Amino acid sequence: MAVLSAGVEIAHIGNPNVFSFVADANDAYYRGALVFIDTGGNVVVGPGAGDKLAGICRKTNTAVLAGENVEVYIDGVFEVPCSSIAVTDEGSALFIDAAAFSDNTADAIVGAFGANDILVGKILKYSGGDRCWVQLHAIDGLWVATAGWGG
Repeated sequence: MAVLSAGVEIAHIGNPNVFSFVADANDAYYRGALVFIDTGGNVVVGPGAGDKLAGICRKTNTAVLAGENVEVYIDGVFEVPCSSIAVTDEGSALFIDAAAFSDNTADAIVGAFGANDILVGKILKYSGGDRCWVQLHAIDGLWVATAGWGG
């Protein structure tokens, strides 16, 4: 997969909370993209070392200027594109590797938590094909690498 160049179809259950974050730089934010809080406290589309997940971008805006607001879903259950996921991954944590510098949920991985990994959420259900339902966890500390969910 690759960094998004267009919005992707996402579905959600219920009414997830939306929060507006300040963009760090001029960039394009696509619906369904993972959005990250950088070490300076603003949001970016591609993660770097030390960044945290803000959530999932609510709508496409291809001309966001530095200092403008970006609307992000910060919690909830979402059906998102995912690849290399199988039914046996249900209940596992879904991560994005900051070294991959991707905002695409399809680039997220399951497996051993690495030094650059950023938690996306918990895989609730594999939908088949390239889709899965994920409980978004845009808060660090819910996953303890050595102990799993909740420490």
